[in-house]
Amino acid sequence: MPDWTIAPRLEAADREPQVAEAIGPAQVLKALRRRWRLLLVCGLVVGGAGYIGAKTLLAEQFTATGTVAVDNRSVAIPALEGALKSPVLADPMPVVRSEMAMLQSPTLIRKVVRDLKLARYPDFNPTLRPASLSSRVKLFLARHLPAALGRVAIGLKLLPDPALAGPPTPALVDALVVGTIEHRLAVSNYGQSMVITVDFRAASAGMAAAVVNDLLHHYIEDKQAAVDAANTAANATLTNRLKRVSDQIHRLAQKIDRTRQAYEIVRTQSGTVGQQQLQELSAALTRAQTERSALEAQYARAAILAPLGGGVPGGAEGLNTGTISVLREREADAARRVADLSQTYGPRYPALRAAEARLASARAAVARETHRAVAGLAAQVQAAGQRERALAKQFATAQAKASRLATVQAQLDQYQKDMKAQQSLYQSLLVSADQTQSDRSGLDAVNARIVSLATPPAFPSSPRPKLAGALGLLGGVAFGGFVTLLRRRNHGAFVDPEDLAEEVGVRPMAGIPRLQGHGRAASLALEVADAPWGELTESLRLLRTQLQAAGRGAMPRTLLFVSTAGGEGCSSVAAAFARLAALDGLRTLLIEGDLAHPSLSELLGIPDSNGLVDALLGQEHWMEVIRTDARSALDCLLVADPAVAASRLLQTTHLQNLLAEAREEYNLVVLDAPPLDVSANALTLACAVDAILLVLAAGESTSAHLHRALDAITNAAARPLVLVLNKV
Repeated sequence: MPDWTIAPRLEAADREPQVAEAIGPAQVLKALRRRWRLLLVCGLVVGGAGYIGAKTLLAEQFTATGTVAVDNRSVAIPALEGALKSPVLADPMPVVRSEMAMLQSPTLIRKVVRDLKLARYPDFNPTLRPASLSSRVKLFLARHLPAALGRVAIGLKLLPDPALAGPPTPALVDALVVGTIEHRLAVSNYGQSMVITVDFRAASAGMAAAVVNDLLHHYIEDKQAAVDAANTAANATLTNRLKRVSDQIHRLAQKIDRTRQAYEIVRTQSGTVGQQQLQELSAALTRAQTERSALEAQYARAAILAPLGGGVPGGAEGLNTGTISVLREREADAARRVADLSQTYGPRYPALRAAEARLASARAAVARETHRAVAGLAAQVQAAGQRERALAKQFATAQAKASRLATVQAQLDQYQKDMKAQQSLYQSLLVSADQTQSDRSGLDAVNARIVSLATPPAFPSSPRPKLAGALGLLGGVAFGGFVTLLRRRNHGAFVDPEDLAEEVGVRPMAGIPRLQGHGRAASLALEVADAPWGELTESLRLLRTQLQAAGRGAMPRTLLFVSTAGGEGCSSVAAAFARLAALDGLRTLLIEGDLAHPSLSELLGIPDSNGLVDALLGQEHWMEVIRTDARSALDCLLVADPAVAASRLLQTTHLQNLLAEAREEYNLVVLDAPPLDVSANALTLACAVDAILLVLAAGESTSAHLHRALDAITNAAARPLVLVLNKV
């Protein structure tokens, strides 16, 4: 046999079974691409069912939408917790979430139900709808089952209690209607937006819009009522506080008046009258003391100068009176007259004596007047002392009174400070009362406003047949893909040549396409005869060409087709390969190697024969029992009836002689072996051929089957091994 290589020989180290790894993305895509028809069918079926079901089974629903904008200012009341708006909050989202909760409150929904009388509509009141078949059946069973069994079923909530079956109570109707509204009402807010969207679904477009608009109006009215109530409470609180502050101011004013009247305190621009009197007495006492001191000084000087006859003129201020001045002038004139007469006429002149008499008279008059003036000064000094003592007494009395009034004045000043504080508070309360007037109205009084009311939608929001169909299509495709991948994962089968190459490191030498149909309709041998230039025949010719190329131009003369398990199409591939070789002009012999389960005559469509068994038994020469295929001139050694001792027949020397002679007579000898998992006869035949072709079925042959077959073949016969993937 020439030295040629069909496929790498698997040594012992290379024949260890590999553990299947997770399916990669490429394998997933290939598996899905192979099953695209299944995916398409699943998608169309589920998508069509979704479209038709949404179109015919589901009732139309309309969704109306309204929007509300929330102000991010909270409610606060300065000074008296009044209803005034505070500055912008740092995080307004809690306010938005609170408003969303208010829009979905059952109290607000009940107002809408009451306004629109929604309990009259079956769309909202389930008790007005006809009872479903399941409900009627359950009620019938609950009434007619045995008492013990019925109590158990009712206790487990499997059946309704017949005692409760009857006209619904108003409370139940209200709860059902409110629950329906809550289920269909959707309040949402996007991101950090201050806008709240209110959606509602109903069977009527007008009713959906009416529910949304009535809900929004009641929402704004409730908020306005809350603001009005807060303002009313604030005004009442402010009014009471104003009255209390006014009364406090009045009581303080009365205390101030009573204190002033009790202590005769009269205030002027410069202070109280007592303080002014004390200041005046102090000034008068000071003046009196000064005056007394001056008079005493004058009197002392006058008393010194009086004995001298007045002394030097002007020497005492108190003696310089007008009379004394005149008398001193007379005295001076008389003295000058005496001096002149004495100097002119001498001391004995008669007129001198008369002049001296006048001088003496003048001096006596000055002395008398001086004495009288000194006495007057003494009287003035005494009067000034008395006046000073009187003023000192008055000052002491006034000072004692002022000391007693100091405590009273301090208390009076405190009363005045308290009254000023109360007056300031009163003015502040008046301003707050003006800001919190309860007659404020309009949207600016609340922290929310309606941006847009709902309008009746022109088109229903559900059902959406196209969307249901599209989702059904995607779901069907996904289901088909899931089934495909689940089947592939569970079976661990090879889907394409790439899977096989990834498993053993060698690509299969050929990929035989899958034929449609069953039994004879799916026979590759019949397809080769009917279409000798089709896709199938080209894949078989490629297999023969690659076998010849791998053998460097020397075609192996004897080939054994074997499979890992039954149903992989090994016999069909062997028959088709042999028939095509005969059609292409090669003298070819096809031998039925599966003596226990013969099938070649049926696959080729030729009459059966038991020639191979007769030849192996030595009853006939093998060339005398050959059957020829009329459609391809293919020679066949067939088996008609299953042989009982198949193993013994294949181990005789007749088979070896047959193959040796056939190798000389024919260009190609093809043997069909039984599956390896059914019989060990394939290993007996493997030792007698030039090459072994292991046929695997795409999507059916598993990694475990492959590795068991490789181990068995390589251990039994050192023959080149070729992988062929069938049903691709």
